[in-house]
Amino acid sequence: MQAQIDINQVVFQTIRDRFQYHENTEADFDNNSTRFLLREDIEGSAENLERVRSIMEAHTRLSDEQLQEVLNLRPATEEGITESTWTLYVRSWTVPAATMGRLLGEWQDLYEFPETEGWLNLAREFNDEPMHLRYVGVVTGRAAVERHQEDISHAYGILGRFLNGLEEIDQATFDAARIYEFARRETTETPGPVRELMERIGIAFFGVERVLNVQHGGYLNTYEPDMATVQHLSAYGAGFFVRSGTKPMATKGTVASHLLIFSLGSTPSSSSARR
Repeated sequence: MQAQIDINQVVFQTIRDRFQYHENTEADFDNNSTRFLLREDIEGSAENLERVRSIMEAHTRLSDEQLQEVLNLRPATEEGITESTWTLYVRSWTVPAATMGRLLGEWQDLYEFPETEGWLNLAREFNDEPMHLRYVGVVTGRAAVERHQEDISHAYGILGRFLNGLEEIDQATFDAARIYEFARRETTETPGPVRELMERIGIAFFGVERVLNVQHGGYLNTYEPDMATVQHLSAYGAGFFVRSGTKPMATKGTVASHLLIFSLGSTPSSSSARR
């Protein structure tokens, strides 16, 4: 009988390495922190390990159904949501190659996003294959579907640019967005630092370079970006910079701490239910 592989340990080590690479450390992070990502009934086979590794390295090539074979993802619902319910969710779009080419072409012409060239190179690799684009977020006191509807009207950050551009170019793909839940907890049982750690884990699992998130996650004091990240985020028209007129030239403890609250398109009043 073939020995079982500890797939969660591989996931933990990969995310830990990604945290360290981005100087995004967490004292309470251990191999129990990542168990919520995988299906409880997943077998520790070499085949399943390869599936999970493929998601961590190239999820844009894999369908939602392929992700659900090994990940603890379920379609998001509005049932059972209370003011204290906290949800970690994933939004997903299957974008045809032609649509992606048009969208990125417009981004290249209109915006100076550092990631644009990287996304263009990725799109070229797909040729005529569709790309599966995803965004990882959290929301408190509302359904993930409701948060998605709210973001449609936002013009801030790379997610807002993507939503607005996709709606204009390909309404059918825009309307076909799927929303899944990774975890749902009650805030009374899940302290803020734990919630944002789970968010960072979700983003790092897929790879921040391959999702529509720009930040690595988190808005409490347990996450504080370095000044290079603050400088980087200022290029996106983030809600903080737009509303306050702040230029990213202050010290890490001033601009960065406020940026954590405002984030990409959030407001002071919505920071507790920001995504």
